[in-house]
Amino acid sequence: MKNRSIINGDFVRKEAIDVGFDACGIVPLQPVNEAYSNVFLQWLHNIWHADMEFMRQYLEKRLNPRLLMSGRANAAVVTLLSYKCDEASFKDSLRLSRCAYGQDYHEVVKKKLHQLRRNIQQKNPKVHGRTFVDSAPIMERYWAVQAGLGWIGKSGMLISKQWGTFTFIGVLLLDAEVDGYDSPMNAEHCGTCNKCMEACPTKAIVAPKVVNANLCISYQTIERPRLEANGKSIREAEKTRCRYIFGCDICQNICPWNAKVPHHNHSQLTLQQELQQSNVDFWRNMNQDFFNEYFEHSTIARTGLQGMKNNVSIALNE
Repeated sequence: MKNRSIINGDFVRKEAIDVGFDACGIVPLQPVNEAYSNVFLQWLHNIWHADMEFMRQYLEKRLNPRLLMSGRANAAVVTLLSYKCDEASFKDSLRLSRCAYGQDYHEVVKKKLHQLRRNIQQKNPKVHGRTFVDSAPIMERYWAVQAGLGWIGKSGMLISKQWGTFTFIGVLLLDAEVDGYDSPMNAEHCGTCNKCMEACPTKAIVAPKVVNANLCISYQTIERPRLEANGKSIREAEKTRCRYIFGCDICQNICPWNAKVPHHNHSQLTLQQELQQSNVDFWRNMNQDFFNEYFEHSTIARTGLQGMKNNVSIALNE
């Protein structure tokens, strides 16, 4: 494109770390490669996305993210934010995924991405960008691999040598060229390890890197209750949820790479004080006003109060 701006890649990476990200890679945008596209389309064909119909929407943009900025997007700045910490011991043996311990990661990551975009624009006011955090038709894990940040493990999760699987991925698309792109992560380092596949109690990992959401505890505890509340007819969970009432970390807990990485140091992602006291009665006695106020800035808001109460009942096998 004529007169396209050029940005220094080292500058962008430094700014990403300065605003609080743990890792950053930059990749030129092209359509998603054929092999990965075919796997994704077959996943949809098998209905392994369950009732998450949003995965079928905007397929053209999902497979060619340049279209997310009307064809102007030229580079993707991909960031990682670690949320690795010890698993909390909640009363009544209830369990929540670590992704829900702190503030809503969508808000936390997007705020940092906006600041990164502003810092880039201060350097070059002609540059425009758009931010994405797990809520738009873009294949974040694919682009993280292309940006050299890790590989997709057998669990389907991105694995970073430095940060493991407990990372939130953020993407900033830019309508600029970057001087100094990163190389893709072409090597994979799972080897013969199948611990994640063997540990999944519902056998949701149906093949290396392929997850059937219908069986996934995270889907059952986060998306399914929300869809049920909207009148969707969904069969009852057939497998144990291992007392998880929001999300699931089982495949991540068992991954050897997570034993080698440090804990995060992001105050926004630490366990909320109120959640430390949560037990069965905490959820059963909660009213809508308290839920709305307390979980306004939490990923738990997505499931809703009734969904969380239902999850508690199922976790107790009631």
